[in-house]
Amino acid sequence: MRWFTVLAGAIAATGLTTCLVVQIRKLITEVAEVIRSWREVRKLLRRR
Repeated sequence: MRWFTVLAGAIAATGLTTCLVVQIRKLITEVAEVIRSWREVRKLLRRR
C-alpha cells in the first residue's frame, strides 16, 4: 500500500507542476503582449 501512496503523490505532484508551468507561460505571454501594446500606444502618443 505504501508504494501506491508514493506513486499517487508523485503523479499528483507532476500534474500540479505541469499545470503551474502552463499558467506561468500564459502569464508571461500576456504580460509581453501588454508591454508591446503599451509601447505602441506611447509611440503613437509621441507622434501627436
